[in-house]
Amino acid sequence: MSSKNPPRPRPSKSVQRILLITRRDEFCERFARGLRALRARGLEISAQVAPTAHAALHHLESHNAGLLIVDCAVEDLSAPTLLREVRRIHPSMPAAAVVDGLDPMLRGSLRSQGFQACFALEEALLVDFPRRILEEFTDSSVGATSNDEEDVSKTLDALREPAILVDSEGGILHANPAFLADLEVDSDEVIHRRLSEFFPELSLRTWRRLEPGAGPLCEMKRPSGNRKTVEVRCLAVTKGKFAPRALLVVG
Repeated sequence: MSSKNPPRPRPSKSVQRILLITRRDEFCERFARGLRALRARGLEISAQVAPTAHAALHHLESHNAGLLIVDCAVEDLSAPTLLREVRRIHPSMPAAAVVDGLDPMLRGSLRSQGFQACFALEEALLVDFPRRILEEFTDSSVGATSNDEEDVSKTLDALREPAILVDSEGGILHANPAFLADLEVDSDEVIHRRLSEFFPELSLRTWRRLEPGAGPLCEMKRPSGNRKTVEVRCLAVTKGKFAPRALLVVG
């Protein structure tokens, strides 16, 4: 018997429907936001959410889906058992797992049981997760830009919502597209950790949330010792147009 791994199932580059199995409302909300960003780029992508494995199997028997995402917190069937049932219905359907506390050993175990990709929950909660997972399974860049959006796409990934530090006059101090915290819903602890991680050159003293549209209220100590009033702006990009929302100030 050959010991080679079976060919990796992959959806068509025109995959249009994702089946997401999760009970987490936050996961559903973030995923929906990511899908809206994809649709703004002209991609006809939709997702069906099933709260249990049994509900997902029922859905698969009556509808086609091109990609399965399993939140391993579902309890009525283990993820490997669920995947075996899915393969019975759709032998070639690719699947990805989302796990709390993902470590290399668990990742390897899930891959050996048939999941082509595994993601930590923190990754799955990022707004650009739908784009990332589609690229993972299609070997192509999702959301190719049209000519009139080309300049925008070169400077900022239009499917993300990056945090930009600006001074009180609107000048950009620092921009890091990898900072993807959703400042409206993340906990204070998560926000502070991400600020410290992605903006290590800043000495964070105090920060507070702002109502959208509010002006900068606090100061931030920079390495030079000078203090400047700054705010974090979250840029939502739709069809190449930037819509800033002031959500947080740090100091």
